[in-house]
Amino acid sequence: MEKPSCELHFERCLTEAVDEALSALGESPKHAVFFHLEKDFCIKRQDISDNIEAFDGALRRFFGIGASFLQILIMRKLCEKVGFSFSNSAFKDDDFVGAILCVRRWMEEAEFVERNAPKREEYPTRNALQESKVCDVAFVESELEGRISDLLFQSSFPLADSAGL
Repeated sequence: MEKPSCELHFERCLTEAVDEALSALGESPKHAVFFHLEKDFCIKRQDISDNIEAFDGALRRFFGIGASFLQILIMRKLCEKVGFSFSNSAFKDDDFVGAILCVRRWMEEAEFVERNAPKREEYPTRNALQESKVCDVAFVESELEGRISDLLFQSSFPLADSAGL
C-alpha cells in the first residue's frame, strides 16, 4: 500500500533532519551511528520515522545525557524543514518522541486542511449565483449591507462615550 504524500514528506524531512544533526558530530561519527542503528537496533536510516521510540532509545543508549543535545538539534532541523516554529524552552528533553509525533500530526492536519479547502476558482462569483438562481444576490447583498451598517452604528456609540461625548 502506497503511503500518503504527507507521510512521505514527513519521512524525508525527518531523515534529512537526523542526517544534518548527526553531521554536527562529524562524518565518521555520523556513519558509525547509522551503522550501529541498523546493526544493533535494526533501524535503517529511511525507517527512523516508523521507529521513533526505538530511535530515541538508541540515541539515549549511545550518548547518555548527551542525547538531549542531538534531540534538540534534530527537532530544530525538522521544524525548519516543515516551517514549524521551534523553541528550546517549549521542548522537553524527556519528550522527544512526543515532539516528533506532534510535528507529524501538525503536518497531517495541514495537508488535510489544504486538501479539503475549496480552491479559489470553486467560490461562486456574483454572476454565477445570479444566473443559477440559487439565491437572489441583490437581496443578500442588501441584507449584508444593512447588517454591516447596524454593526458599525452600534460600535460607534462606545467610541463616542469613551471620547467624553
